[in-house]
Amino acid sequence: MHSGALSNTFSNVAPGAHRVTIILGFSDHHAVQPPVAPAVSFTLGAPSQLPRTGDLGNPAPLLIGLGILGLIVGTALRAAGRLHFR
Repeated sequence: MHSGALSNTFSNVAPGAHRVTIILGFSDHHAVQPPVAPAVSFTLGAPSQLPRTGDLGNPAPLLIGLGILGLIVGTALRAAGRLHFR
């Protein structure tokens, strides 16, 4: 890979040990002399399972809680004279 960028992002890198070496070169692709080649090593673990979103599981506790909240609000509004049944 040839690049003049100051940073680079690698996608789809497999889990495991990796080593990246940078070789400093001229625009004609010849390495500078004496060679300048810093390297970095790193290890990627297996991707973790992302948490499920939008899954309420059993909706019964939520529905019961909303029902109780509705009773409390309705009772308070009726006691305040703001709720009338016809």
